[in-house]
Parts: sequence; structure tokens; C-alpha cells
Amino acid sequence: MAPRRAVAQTPRLWGRCVVTLAPDLLEILVCPKCKGPLEHRTNPEALACHACRLIYAVEDDIPIMLIDEAKPF
Repeated sequence: MAPRRAVAQTPRLWGRCVVTLAPDLLEILVCPKCKGPLEHRTNPEALACHACRLIYAVEDDIPIMLIDEAKPF
């Protein structure tokens, strides 16, 4: 069985390949502070918790799920 990928590729856009988080990964990720659901945002790619009003950055297709690194919104 092939290993599962944490990222999924979408069609090429303006000659570049756009990479986003895999949908099955997004389904299991929760806010590390309140354990609530996260909203996937693009441009820049990030995960937002509306309950805590925190945004978790995504760097090189890796969600940075550290409370101390999150930014308020």
C-alpha cells in the first residue's frame, strides 16, 4: 500500500503547481487550544479557529499547530 500524503496537488495555475492540505488531514485537525474545528484559509494558507480567534500558519505545507506561534485575529 502506498503511503498517504499530507498534501494534495491541484491543477496547475499560471504554470505553477498549487499545493494545498489534503482534505482528510483537514478533517482530523482541531485547534490545539480549545479542540474546536478549524477553517482552512488560503492566500496566505492558514488554519483559523473562530472560538479562540487564533490563526495557525501553514509553512511549506505543514500546519504550525503551536499555540504560542498562533496569531490573533
